[in-house]
Amino acid sequence: MKKIADKNAELQKFEDDILMSLSVDKGIPLLEDVELIDTLNKAKEGAEEAKTAQETLKIAMKKILENRENYRPVGKKAAALYFVLFDLPIVDPMYQFSLAWYKTLFLKSIADSREGV
Repeated sequence: MKKIADKNAELQKFEDDILMSLSVDKGIPLLEDVELIDTLNKAKEGAEEAKTAQETLKIAMKKILENRENYRPVGKKAAALYFVLFDLPIVDPMYQFSLAWYKTLFLKSIADSREGV
């Protein structure tokens, strides 16, 4: 994304340079203005690079979203387990301090989740 932002800033600079070159009367025809032609060519190359970077970013974002969806069920189960453990002291105060019990429950939930996969 940084690359795209950099390319867009570069394109904006090229646009400003082009507009400046067009607004200043140098007394030579536009087709013979080497500086203007060079700036136009650089702007064209920059636009092509920005387009390529955007296409690459779209592909990468699609892969990231697909991978994120694979972890969503695990996240839901972990959140449910957290809130169950968080509320256990309401059921009985002994659960508030029983680390061994939490550890056993956690290991059992991991083993159960492996069986479900």
